[in-house]
Amino acid sequence: MLQSGLPPIPVLLVSRFLEGASHLGVVVVAPTLIIQMTARKNLSIVMAIWGAFFGVAFALTGLVGPGLLNMGGVPFLLQMHALYLVVLIACIVAIRRRFPVFKQRQNTIRNPFSGFLRDNFKVYSSPRTVLPGAVFFFHTAMYIALLTFLPRQSDNPDAVSSLLVALPLASTAGILLAGLITQYLLSPLKLAVLAYIFTAGLVFIPAMLTDSFLPFVVISILFMVIVGIVPGATFAMIPTLSSTPEQQANANGAVAQLGNFGATLGPPCFALTIDHGGTMGLVWITVLLCAGGVFVGVSAIRRFSQNH
Repeated sequence: MLQSGLPPIPVLLVSRFLEGASHLGVVVVAPTLIIQMTARKNLSIVMAIWGAFFGVAFALTGLVGPGLLNMGGVPFLLQMHALYLVVLIACIVAIRRRFPVFKQRQNTIRNPFSGFLRDNFKVYSSPRTVLPGAVFFFHTAMYIALLTFLPRQSDNPDAVSSLLVALPLASTAGILLAGLITQYLLSPLKLAVLAYIFTAGLVFIPAMLTDSFLPFVVISILFMVIVGIVPGATFAMIPTLSSTPEQQANANGAVAQLGNFGATLGPPCFALTIDHGGTMGLVWITVLLCAGGVFVGVSAIRRFSQNH
């Protein structure tokens, strides 16, 4: 609500810092609780549903946001966001009172802000806790950028407006598809590697169709389904590699840290390469990030297969 007043930049940055801290708390604790409360046979599917939160949020914002902006500009959009958070607070309070198990299980998770350096060293020195975050980093470095810049490679305003809503939903479909695949067919790590390979190969196709409307829209949607497979595989990876609540919380912490790091670096790097190289700049930076994801994934497969 403070942000809706459009305060000076220093005040805005402090409020964003506090917002980011609460976000990190959620993305560490929530999936750890989900893992503990889910039957092992359903873990991959349930973790994929959890991993869909980014795509769902972007899709809803793309769908509702323009209308709110037209009604009252940025302040009104932020006021509605604040009201939505108040509703969520009420829901959380009600759930905690009705289900004491939430309080009990949270006590098994260490405070993620105590012993910061020691805890981070423990997280990043263990392949089992750092690997999901390392794989996720290359995805987040391109995900928001692709949602932002891929639609705008078309000069058709209808294609741009359609894809701003459709692409997050397509990535969400990919996340849920990854849950099914990792549940029944492939290990999460192998699926992530395959998804990166297909992403690198398929990114050339929408780049060649920017002058057309329907082919560009359809291929871009299918492309983002493949892109969305990576986070679904990443979140399914956590309970596969980590067996204790502490390990799972540490792995979720690494996913949160490296994911936010990638999301921070990605969009400006994409903007710079597109400014210099146009659509092909978007293509080549996507291929480069996919190569990084494949390298990390293949290295991990070799390591764990040797240990096994």
